[in-house]
Amino acid sequence: MGIYWPIHEWDSLALYDFLGRFFFWQNSVSFPSDLPNLHYYISYPFLTPIAHAFVYIFGGQNPKFIYPLFYGALLLIFFSFLRKETTLMIA
Repeated sequence: MGIYWPIHEWDSLALYDFLGRFFFWQNSVSFPSDLPNLHYYISYPFLTPIAHAFVYIFGGQNPKFIYPLFYGALLLIFFSFLRKETTLMIA
């Protein structure tokens, strides 16, 4: 679903995509005119918009495939920390 389902609703994912497109097309697109709400746009973490921008830079059309990669990285990091902290082996 993350590969073929396009971004079409306004939620945090759409905001990430908007910021990613803004970073990608920064020279030709101006920031929204509602500058009093600038804190709303910059209140989200920048890792995901930057990842969206890289997808657009390398010619991708739908950046949703990066979310399973983020989730997999989270699982790997979590289990590596868990493995360091525990000594119990389950066979």
